Amino acid sequence: MMEGMGRKIRPVVSHVVAAVPSLWEQAKEQHLMKGAVLITITRLVQALGAEVVCIIDFVTSVVAFSCESSSEIIYTLEDGLDLWRATLRALAAPHPPLL
Repeated sequence: MMEGMGRKIRPVVSHVVAAVPSLWEQAKEQHLMKGAVLITITRLVQALGAEVVCIIDFVTSVVAFSCESSSEIIYTLEDGLDLWRATLRALAAPHPPLL
């Protein structure tokens, strides 16, 4: 749904963004849920564009977790890299922790 709405979702993004960190925490051991949450965060980043700076610390921590070497990497790496790429594209200036 978010992908289809594109930038039209901006008026409600703050409500979705508020729910995402708790969804991420709730999905700790549920690998498929983590993938779905990663995709949701990626769509949010794309919708926010340069305004992603308002959640950059959260996004940076999610990217780091998704791409770190662990037994879960098989479930999170591809979606984590998609989130990383979308975030780098959205930012107006480089964010050193993401580089």
